[in-house]
Amino acid sequence: MWLVLRKLAPGIVLIMVACGVLVVSDVKRRGPGGEVRTEAAPGAAASQGAAVGRVVPGKKADAPAGATGRLTKKWDVALVCYVDSPPSEDTVRGVKDGLTEAGLAEGRDYTLRPSNAQGDMATLNSIMTAVRSRGVDMVITVSTPTLQTALKQFDRTPIIFSCVASGVQAGAGRSETDHRPNVTGITTLSPFKEMAELLPECLPGIRRVGTLFTPSEVNSVLYKDRLEQALKAKGITLVAVPANTSSEITDAASALCAKDVGAICQLSDNLTAAAFSSLAMQAGKAGMAIFSFSSAQAYRGGMLAMARDYYDGGRETGLLAARVMRGESPADIPFANVRTMRLIINLARAQQLGLTIPAFILSRADEVIK
Repeated sequence: MWLVLRKLAPGIVLIMVACGVLVVSDVKRRGPGGEVRTEAAPGAAASQGAAVGRVVPGKKADAPAGATGRLTKKWDVALVCYVDSPPSEDTVRGVKDGLTEAGLAEGRDYTLRPSNAQGDMATLNSIMTAVRSRGVDMVITVSTPTLQTALKQFDRTPIIFSCVASGVQAGAGRSETDHRPNVTGITTLSPFKEMAELLPECLPGIRRVGTLFTPSEVNSVLYKDRLEQALKAKGITLVAVPANTSSEITDAASALCAKDVGAICQLSDNLTAAAFSSLAMQAGKAGMAIFSFSSAQAYRGGMLAMARDYYDGGRETGLLAARVMRGESPADIPFANVRTMRLIINLARAQQLGLTIPAFILSRADEVIK
């Protein structure tokens, strides 16, 4: 027996060593509570973290599907607007087209549920609360108030914003790259410097320009300050009249036209966009030209619009949303301003006012309304 054991001893030792290695390996791949851990290939952890981002409690994380691949699930997407206005309508149309351009199909890849607060903050809060209760996979916001309301309700669900002057000023981050990890989007900061250069070319000798603004809208106040700075650099003073509700627009517009201003250069915000017809009516009575930062307003009483295109902003937002649906983390996508700008001139309106638009400006226009 002893002789047999001596012959088997080397094999027994090898078996015991192998068992020990297996036990140690199993302990290393288990967490403190005994859960099994899997190790990714080198570099995989970083790429997966960037692609998947945060996980909503109670929901399973989706694996990245690739830049143009099919989604791993059907997304429930809330599209929330603050007010009915041409910029809002153009943005929504652009969002839908951007999703389609990205190769996604409504009904197959996502469900898009639109809501509109009709300019009422209490309604907007109720809408966002209902959206959160529904447990949506993504919120696309249109306008600064809508983004700010969403920021209060969602800290993990992806928020993709559009039609916003500044994501930083709205409270979504410290900079375009250092922002809340569940938020990204497209800003539509107006071309103030370009407008300040264009005004004296159209109206030589102009020294004072008027505008309406909405004190309760952070984007409107930001726009007012930026326009004032740009005009000041050209020796032009901005006269700004506040309006807080739609019922105040007519009186505010009348007061603005009664001031010693050579033209109106109207900011683009939610309140004045929805009530622009009242401003256009008062300006028409005073025989005053309106320069605008919204393309649609060139067709509704404005003489000239130099605008970031809201449709293109919405389209770029839709493309961003598709990237997030395919697994990219909003934390890794910087805020960006819409890339396109359009110059639209209403020549018929200029003729009604007895003004001549220089030929070199007409030649630069993307569209001339005759």
